Amino acid sequence: MKNKLLIICILFLCVIIPFSGCKKKKAEIKAVPTPVPTAVPALDKIVYTSNGSLHWIDRDGNSKQELFPDGKSKWFPSVSPDGWTIAYWVQQNGYFNLWTGNLRNNRASQITFDQDSLEGDTTNLKMSNPGGWTADSTEIIYSRHKNIWKISKEGYNPVALTDTHDCVSPSLSKDGKLIYIKIEDANTSNIYSREADFVNETRLTTYTNKKAASPSFSPDGKKIVFTLFEGETSNIAVHDIASGKTEAITLDGKSHSPVYSYDGKDVIFVNFINNKYIPEIWIMRPDGTNRMKIAGDGGVSPYWLHRILDAPLPTYTPTPAPASADKTLPAVVPGNNAVSQPAAVNTVQTTAAPIKATVKKGSKLSANIAQPQPTQTPITSIPGTVATPIRAVPNKSTGAGW
Repeated sequence: MKNKLLIICILFLCVIIPFSGCKKKKAEIKAVPTPVPTAVPALDKIVYTSNGSLHWIDRDGNSKQELFPDGKSKWFPSVSPDGWTIAYWVQQNGYFNLWTGNLRNNRASQITFDQDSLEGDTTNLKMSNPGGWTADSTEIIYSRHKNIWKISKEGYNPVALTDTHDCVSPSLSKDGKLIYIKIEDANTSNIYSREADFVNETRLTTYTNKKAASPSFSPDGKKIVFTLFEGETSNIAVHDIASGKTEAITLDGKSHSPVYSYDGKDVIFVNFINNKYIPEIWIMRPDGTNRMKIAGDGGVSPYWLHRILDAPLPTYTPTPAPASADKTLPAVVPGNNAVSQPAAVNTVQTTAAPIKATVKKGSKLSANIAQPQPTQTPITSIPGTVATPIRAVPNKSTGAGW
């Protein structure tokens, strides 16, 4: 009997023991924090022209500041993709030439040396004729004598991309595609495009008795925002390249010169709905909604500046403009709003004397290169290379370059 009880107790303990004692703690799984992208500091500004001077403002219209205040009459700015250089036209002594302003050191340099004025279509403040930039910020695409040219930002090696004398307002996409306005007759202008090799052109819009003007690529290169003139009215439209469809995003008849923001979320443009004599800088969404005035004291030709701040922002004290400089902006009257001729500004030319090259109609560059003595050498020679930088200057006596 005792043996039976002992056996029963042993069996009972064998059953109970595995289920008794401290339970093992489950391994605690710690939550892995979701990585949060580090905000990259950046500078966003809107560059524009006001009364013949360059200014920039914040996205909300605050912090207005004049850029390169040297007394020269400046027009139609365009900003390099890296945000460090601004190309713009200067009107001086009756001549128009392309300049670049370096925001690292606040120095401006003349890079073309034409001794004539721009044609009327390219000085119209409502048409807007800024230059474009290659994606690496090394070259500028611009219009001169109604042809499209490419030149280094230092002013060397100009190449004519068109020779038909009917092309203005170039713009480049990030992958190198070129768009521009082709003037087909006195009442008709359309948008044309070329691939990165700049060879074959494609007509993108098919207007008749309407004028497309000042086209600008979206950051992804899929859309083009532009001005459409019909009689005395000007509105902003968006062209979808893939579908070929175009949609108007303003209907007030008083909007022009649109440019996408760097992220494609906004469009900046000029509007004179409040006062036909004082154009203003506005901002809106790409579909035309949320329109807001950001610069009500006058301004034309806006352009977006975006820069990743991977280095401290240089600081400088602007040099006051000469008191004698006359940069008064003419009243912008529809049909009569070309840039006026301001008083000449006496300056000292500090850039190198250009090596002039005549350009024959229908050709790129001729070999008739004069060799004047340069005052300085802008580009340091690299051992083992033989490069001859050239600058192109139209020859009035022969008509070359016109």
